[in-house]
Amino acid sequence: MPSEALQIGLGILSAIMPFLLYMLKKLFELTNHTSHILAQLENLNIRVEKLEKKTAGVALVEKLSEEQATLSSRIEKMEGWMMRNGYRPD
Repeated sequence: MPSEALQIGLGILSAIMPFLLYMLKKLFELTNHTSHILAQLENLNIRVEKLEKKTAGVALVEKLSEEQATLSSRIEKMEGWMMRNGYRPD
């Protein structure tokens, strides 16, 4: 009896062993793909941070340009007012 149960157990194990090995192989492949995806995400995060730094610089230049335009218009208004009120530069 014990040997029959052992034979049945070994038969069942030998029947499902290829499936278990296949599943184990697929799990390892999934692990490799997951680590590759995580590496790509890290690379993407680094690229996004660099792009954010560059765009922050562009935004600063745009802000300074707007401030310069505002100051220019104020200076032109002031020069016009001064000219109308008799100021004559040398």
